[in-house]
Amino acid sequence: MSVNILALDPANNTGWCIDDGTTLGAGTLPITAKGDQHPGRRLERLRQFIFKVQRSAPIDLLVYEDAVLGSHFFQTQILHSELRGVILLTAAEMEIPVLSVNPMTLKKWLTGHGGAKKKDMIESVRQRFGFITTDDDQADSVALAKYGRAVHTRVVESTAKLPF
Repeated sequence: MSVNILALDPANNTGWCIDDGTTLGAGTLPITAKGDQHPGRRLERLRQFIFKVQRSAPIDLLVYEDAVLGSHFFQTQILHSELRGVILLTAAEMEIPVLSVNPMTLKKWLTGHGGAKKKDMIESVRQRFGFITTDDDQADSVALAKYGRAVHTRVVESTAKLPF
């Protein structure tokens, strides 16, 4: 059975990746638009994107990079927390399982080093998955999708071995 994974790296330019197990699509979604009259429009934009993906290819798992609360920029903390809330609410509305991934965990899984730099992530995504990009948001979303697939596979395999 094929599992469709939507991975999101939420930020002002949200990286996204759709991985159906055989093909990979990725890009960035500008969350903040010039001239927005209401600050909630960026949240609405992310929610609409998730609904659009769900209509075109039903999502079996939504993987997202968790908010980094250690940021020195208070506004960045607020934005990440708001986007995380939209992801969780939208996934709950659609009954989509979610997997939150700490950025350091993702970096360590992909590169072997929890403090990997953006260029290291981009290069590791190219080497491990053959996905070529210069955009770190896209690279992170591809890594998130592949991490989600690896975790999902392990859970399914270990559940299949249960005696009941």
